[in-house]
Amino acid sequence: MLASIVWKFVWPEYWNVDHQNRIVELSGSNHAELSLRMDDTLKIQKEKDTFGILRRWKGEDCDIYGPSRCVLLTMESTGVPLFGAVSYGIQLLAYQEVGVDDYKIWIAKRAQTKRTFPGMFDSTVGGSICAGEKPFACAVRGAEEEASISSALTLRAAKACGIISYIYRADSKSNSEVGLIQPEIQYLYEMKIEEDIKPIPNDGEVDEFYLLDTSELKIALAEERFSPTVACVILSFFVRHGILTPENEPDYIEIVSRLNRRLFLHTA
Repeated sequence: MLASIVWKFVWPEYWNVDHQNRIVELSGSNHAELSLRMDDTLKIQKEKDTFGILRRWKGEDCDIYGPSRCVLLTMESTGVPLFGAVSYGIQLLAYQEVGVDDYKIWIAKRAQTKRTFPGMFDSTVGGSICAGEKPFACAVRGAEEEASISSALTLRAAKACGIISYIYRADSKSNSEVGLIQPEIQYLYEMKIEEDIKPIPNDGEVDEFYLLDTSELKIALAEERFSPTVACVILSFFVRHGILTPENEPDYIEIVSRLNRRLFLHTA
């Protein structure tokens, strides 16, 4: 369905379209010109309501990478999946240690007003990386904006712990074109905090925060209460902290492999 829509709408003259080989190429002499033309293209289609995903327009630009990790252009983040480019985000989990080898994690419940996955469980902090922004800076900003966690605390306590990379196929809960393929990379951070520190909703993105222990997290995963991305984030935490092991999970190798897919696309 998506392919039929893409090929039917009228492309602006600065796009070169090869219908036979199914290739579209944006012409432009530099980063600024390419970015402006991409922005014009997406705004035209947003006004026409050609794609459901553009109804989620955030007004946040992100970087699109080419060969040798160079930034070719910036574009509205909600439009990135339409062109098969990689989206980048951060996911931060604030947790407490409970006894020996057990944990509690602060989990956000997405606001009912969210266009994607309303009311579902989320990481403590998550969000898209803006153009020119470093992943850790995004985590610090997001922690303060979404969860009222001070920048000073995040700078001191948050630790980078790898990435997850995957290809998400949009479903009806994503408020997007069903079946749209979205390659994504999420930079992971975790932060051990004391019992007297509690995240507080701040920007309307979160209804409430819950402190869930390992058994409650497992139940929530089984009941599919997490958004797909954050389900992967929780599984990655379980792997890092020895909750999910080869001894207790017969599909351990497949799970870990799928958390780190090779995307075969230009990346940062």
